[in-house]
Order: sequence, then C-alpha cells, then structure tokens
Amino acid sequence: MNKYQRVMKSCALVAAMLLILCCNLPLPGGQPQPSVTPALPATATTEAVAAPPTAQPSSQVPIKAIRPVFARYREPPVETVLTLDSEPVAPDLGNVTIPFALSPTQLERLARDGVVVTPGTEKEFFTLYEQARYRNVPIFVTSDSLLHVYHLLFDKVLRTAEVAFFAPTLQDLNRALLARSDALYQALRETAWEDPARRTVAFVGVAGRLLEDDFQVPAYARDLVEAELANVESAAGIQPSPIFPGLIFGEDYTQYIPRGHYTLSDELEAYFKSMMWYGRMTFRLKTMDPEVGRAETRAAVLLVHALQTATIDGRPALDAWEDVYSPTVFFVGRSDDLTVLQYAEVLDTVYGSNVSAPALVDEEKLTAFIELADQLPPPEILGIVIADTDPEAATTKGLRFMGQRFVPDAYVFRQLVYRNVGTREHRRGLPMGLDFFAAMGSERAYEILDEIGETRYENYPAQMAKMQAWLSGLGVEDWTETLYNTWLYAFYPLLDAPGPGYPHFMQSTAWLDKQLNTVLGSWAELKHDTILYAKQVYAEMGGGPPPPPPVPPLNYVEPVPYFYARLAALTAMTREGLVERSMLGEQDRDSLDKLEDLARALQTMAEKQLRGEPLTEAEQERIRYYGGELEHLTMAASEETSDTPYGVGVLDEEPQAAVIADVATDPDHPQGHVVLEVGVGRINEIHVVVPVVEADGGITLQVAKGGVFSYYEFPWPAEDRLTNETWRQMLEEDAAPPLLPWTHTFFTTEGENSIFQTVILGFQKSVTSAYWEQQESFRDDQPALKQFAAEISELRREQRYMGRQLVRTHFRSFDRQSPTLAVITVRETWRDSLHSYTGSEPDWGEPAIAERGPYTLDVTYTLEAEEHTYGILWRVTRAIYADSPPDW
Repeated sequence: MNKYQRVMKSCALVAAMLLILCCNLPLPGGQPQPSVTPALPATATTEAVAAPPTAQPSSQVPIKAIRPVFARYREPPVETVLTLDSEPVAPDLGNVTIPFALSPTQLERLARDGVVVTPGTEKEFFTLYEQARYRNVPIFVTSDSLLHVYHLLFDKVLRTAEVAFFAPTLQDLNRALLARSDALYQALRETAWEDPARRTVAFVGVAGRLLEDDFQVPAYARDLVEAELANVESAAGIQPSPIFPGLIFGEDYTQYIPRGHYTLSDELEAYFKSMMWYGRMTFRLKTMDPEVGRAETRAAVLLVHALQTATIDGRPALDAWEDVYSPTVFFVGRSDDLTVLQYAEVLDTVYGSNVSAPALVDEEKLTAFIELADQLPPPEILGIVIADTDPEAATTKGLRFMGQRFVPDAYVFRQLVYRNVGTREHRRGLPMGLDFFAAMGSERAYEILDEIGETRYENYPAQMAKMQAWLSGLGVEDWTETLYNTWLYAFYPLLDAPGPGYPHFMQSTAWLDKQLNTVLGSWAELKHDTILYAKQVYAEMGGGPPPPPPVPPLNYVEPVPYFYARLAALTAMTREGLVERSMLGEQDRDSLDKLEDLARALQTMAEKQLRGEPLTEAEQERIRYYGGELEHLTMAASEETSDTPYGVGVLDEEPQAAVIADVATDPDHPQGHVVLEVGVGRINEIHVVVPVVEADGGITLQVAKGGVFSYYEFPWPAEDRLTNETWRQMLEEDAAPPLLPWTHTFFTTEGENSIFQTVILGFQKSVTSAYWEQQESFRDDQPALKQFAAEISELRREQRYMGRQLVRTHFRSFDRQSPTLAVITVRETWRDSLHSYTGSEPDWGEPAIAERGPYTLDVTYTLEAEEHTYGILWRVTRAIYADSPPDW
C-alpha cells in the first residue's frame, strides 16, 4: 500500500465518522466517581464503537457510527507489589543522609513532608541532571522531566509535518479552490447568489494570501481580502469582519497573533495564520436574523461544491483537504464544528450528486438544506464572541472549513465559566487549570479550588459534578483516540493519592500538590504545542590513570510505574501512527524509539523499588547518565542542521523549556478583553527523602535531587497574547508573575547552596589527587591542602602512594556568617588503598598492599569568597578534621 492509499484509507474512515458528535464522548450527567484512575485493562487497544444515541442526527442523513483506529494504544502490563518497608523520617532527620548544603527551611520541609521544591536557574532539564552527575549527588528522576521530553518530540514531529506535508498541500488546495470558486462566481453573476459567491472567493483568497504573499486574488474580491488582511495583521482586538458582516460582535483578530512554535520561521507563521482563518471563521446555518444565516449558508454551499468539483493534478480536491485534516485529527482531535464532509453529504441528499452550479440557486432546496443540516450536532465549545442573551447553538452552529478541534479540557472549561457558572453580577469569565484536573477526579484539586473560593460561584458544584461524571464515564477508546487525549490520559496515575505501601514522601499533601503542579506544567506544554488546532473556550461576552573517583551515589526513580507505562504507550502510538502515514523521518523515529525504551526501563525500576528490590548497577548507571539521555533527545528535537539521519543538531541558541500559551478568552473581563495564559519557566529543583535499597537489601534514607516544572497561570491582555520569545524575555528580566499561591505547600524560596557543595567536592577531589600523584607542595591559594604535605612526603620516601576514594558526604550544618564567609560541618565517608612501587615513579598499576575503610571523618570547612574579574570565587581556606583515618 503506497502513501496515497494509506492516507485515503484512513480518510475514508474519518469521513464515515465525522457525522457523529465530536469524539463520541458521553454527555455530562450523573455523579463523580470516587477514584481518579479509571479501572482499565493493562493492555488496551482502540476499536470501532457505536455512537451514543444522543449523538444521532436525523435519520434522513445516513450515519456510519464507526470510530477509526489511527494507531493502536498498547499499554505495557504493570506489576504493583507494594512490599517496601522503610522507617519513617526522624523529626530531626537523624536517620537521613543529606548530601546537600540545604537551608533551614528546606530541612524543615524535608522532615515534615519528605519533599521540598525550590527556585531553579536552569533553563532545561538535562542541564540540571548533568550538573547533579558532575557534583556526584543522588539523582531523583521525575515524571516532569519525561513529560517534557515527550512534549519536545511531539512538537518536533508536528511542526515537521506542517512544513513538509500540510503547508504544501494547503497551497495546492487554496489554488484549486480559488479557481473553482471563481468559476462559480462567473456562472452566478447577476443572480441572488452573486454576493455569496464573491464572498466565497474572498474567503479562500484570504487563506491563500496569508499562506503565500504572491497568491493572486481576482479584482472583484480584492477589496474584501485586503480589508480582512489588514485586520489580521493589526490584531487589534474584536473587530467587524468585512467578509462576514453578519457577525454582530465581529471576529477576535488577536487570535491571529502567531505564537507557540509558529514563531520559529516565516513559513510556520504563514501556515498558522492561514489555518487559523480556516479554523475560526464560521458560515452559520441560522442566526438571530434569518437572512444572515441564509446568506452565510449560500456561501458555505458554494465552498463545499467547489471542494467537491475541484481537482489537483487529477485528484479530487477533497482528497487534499483530507490529507491535512485526517493527520491533524490524529494529533489533536475532530472538528468541534460541522465539516465539509457533513455538508457534502447533506448537499448530495438535498440537491443530488453532481449538481450543477445553476441548480444550486434554488431557495426551496436551500431551506431544506438548512433544516436538514440543523439536525446535525451543534458545537460543544463556544469559540466565537456572542452576547449572553443569544441562543448559543443557534448562533454558532455552522460550517468551519478546517474547524478547530474538540478537546476535553476546553469542553470542561466551557461548562465551568459564564453563562454555565456564575451570574452577570458575579461572572466567572476565565477558568483555572485546576478545573480540569478536579473534573478528572483529583480530590486535592477540588479542595484547592474550594479553599480559594472558586466553588462559590453559582452553579459551580453542580457543573463540576457533571464534568466529573462525564470524564469518569469515558473508556480507553475515548482517552486513546488521539495523541492529545492520550497525553491527558497519562496524567491519571499522577493524580492518584498513593496509599499505604508507597514511600512516606508520596503520602504528604505537599507531594499531591507537587503532582498537580507536574500535570499542569505538562498540560501547559500540550496547549502550547496544539495552540493552532485545539479550540479555545470563550466566556460570553593526567600522566597515568586518574585517581579513584568518588563512589557514585545510589539514585532513585519517581515510583509511578503506571505513568511510565502510559507514556511508553503514548510514545509508541505517536511513532506508529506517523510511520503508517509515511510522515516520520529517521531521526525522529529513532528519538521516539529511545524515549519508549527509556520509559519502559523506568517502569521496571519503579516496580523494583516498590517491591523493595535493589536496582542493578546497570540501572543505577542509566539513572546516573539520565541527563545525557535527556540532552540527546532535547537536541534531536531542535531545529537541527545535522546532515546525518541520527545526528544531533546544532542549536542557534541555548535551549530552554520555557513556553507560554493562551487557553481561554474573556471578552468582558473587568480588566478588558483578556486571555488566560499558562506556561512553564525555569526548571525548579526538587529534593526528596527517598528509601534507597542497598545491594545487600538494606534500606537507607537519603535526600535525592531532580527537576520539576515551574508552572505559571495568569490573565493577560488579549491584544498582547504572549509568544515564547516575549515570555522568555520576561523571565530573563525577572518580570514574570508570581507562582500560584497554593504551591506554597511544597515550594519555598530558600534554595540549596549548591556552590558550596561544588567547592567542597572540588576540595575532596584535590585531596584524592594529591595522595595519588604524591603532591608535596601546594599553591598559596590552597592553604587547606598544605596539612597533607608531610604525610604525602613520607609516603613518597617509602615509595608508596595512596588511593583515597570518597564514598559519601553528609552535610550536618551550614552557617553563612557573611556574604564572603561560610562555615560548614560535614561527615565524610572514605575508603583507602595503599600501593608500593619499585622504580623512581609509580606506574599506577601496582596492586594494593593494604586497604582500610569505609570510615568516617567529621570535618569543619571554612569557605571564603574573593572577587575576580570574572566574578566571585569561593574556595576552602581551612579544613579541621575532628578525627583521623584508622590504621591500615
């Protein structure tokens, strides 16, 4: 089967499906379920299902209630045997190894909750994890970091498809549609349909000009096109539409501000504007003024007829439309508005197939067309500006040529803002990100919403109950029909409240809130990636071998095996769906392979941790170099310049995770026409008290470090919808709004003093090197090392050298006495080997003649800072040892 046959096979399935409601989702109703995660089989695939009776339009329009399978969802089976039994954290952290110089507030949070998050400065996850490896501290692999990498790959394959497949196809489609629409206009001149025909030409002309500067528009429609283009370019707000004068409140032209990944190139920016036009402008069936609805429907009929009768290189133009629509359904979802396929079927039913242009000018048949099409389901998400007194379905139902998509979070938002929630005097014009996760069943999300007063809006509890019941009633086939939905489905294991058997840190309120922050951060990335397609809700209105390196610490994986299984399934689904459509390059396929393998490996490690089994050395090594894997995948998802299929690209600028997206619009907000912006900023640092299983089966409590999202959510003027570039500049200038208040349960502004850890580790390595290399003299700026010179000299006289290996460091106290002076007490664990040699110099290959340790030393370090031309330089100026190593 060639590419064309594969695409047409999938599109035929789409055509059969498009006449049922959105995603075949059950209508809201009933009561919320007690559990967050639906009871689902461990391995599930999407199959054809029947549409619910409530989604059926009139029997005069034949319906084939089939759900196409775009790609199989195969979730790996998960073993959750909870046999780990670790002691609780002592109130004074006396039973916890702390290899970090933490602040008093951090230590207090760790003693209380087992987890604390602090501000980070790193712009990407991989740099945080690589620095942790360099500093030889225990690593905590987070769900945030893995979700972020999936976002990078999803965004990469989507924009690649847009540039390589969708945009060129759209160019051909626009040209063919314009030629056919122009022919219809010429045939219908001096009839009642001349003006609708002219507006149809102008409608296509706007899309064509937005995509291509040299797109030629007939002179008779040029004034309309130029007026619309001026509105799009100015993006000045809600303005009257020249082509759609029946829109009483006009169009929200701020939506055409390129954002998301569409600011990366002129080509993507043009595609964004053209598709936004096709996705937003609606030819309505009925309006408050019946004549307006008839006029817009005439234009819609002509547009669909042009699509049915135009050809591109001998192929039906409708095939090109499906070549764009079908894959974007796989990425995001189905149109929330009526589509050309639905209109084409009604057109054939009323007018007959192969109708000629003159035969369309039949007002009785137009009336029949409107009445029959009006029996099709209305949009579920309000996507245009209307008055709060307008009947929503009657004033919004109609044709969108490439309509924006139904997504469950936007539907939930629509049900939780005015006029479904609140009153005119007490409007809830914008939703909150927590709304959706409360609807998914998170009791903690609802509790936060209640604490901050959101549930006090009129009708909010009742509407939320409906949304909870609706989402809990969805099956695997609903959640895994599109990549967008499957991404949301992967959040469920992170929303569950862990019970007995899970580590102590997972049973704190701080951890539950941290997990909400995680899914919100990933959801913000999802909204960023799909901002063009997902419908937005509107409220109405050395010389030899090196010395022994420090012993690598034992690392830990966030123990959420169901999450890893679902992310692995999502990644495989992404790969297989795009391979089936011949839309995936070798490098992107390799990256998705690597991410699936990583997710499956982390699932296995998480299962072992919950069973109380030690990780193998190979598994520990993989976590140790986790930052390297993240770096490879991050670079592979960049705009690379590598010529090799598996090469990693060269970045034009420092990579950073910060992205922003607007997700809802309130045209009647107290602050004016505003949007709800959601985004992520710098990578925050998380420290967790984790139960590490040693090779001998013993369990040690220690603090490990990882990276998590910083999540932002705030209203912003619609006329200035934020781009990634503007948002990143705000972060650079420290002009970002504060984090959400409820995050204080796990977040504190007092952070880790990592510079002192680095300086002390550097000193410890210098001690090791000095004994190994028989260093007898030291520079004046190394005063603390001079105390070892006499012993090293004695070893050299005896023709011996020592291998001193650092096993671990436990920070006991930290005293920042001034901006340039700090005193830190540390308990160090070492083990040593003694070697002798016979020549004038050692060759570092001699076997050990004696060994000692592991043993501990209590050390008090004095660190001082000096100003240099390149900044402040800290160094150890004094090291006082309270005890000595044991004898050999």
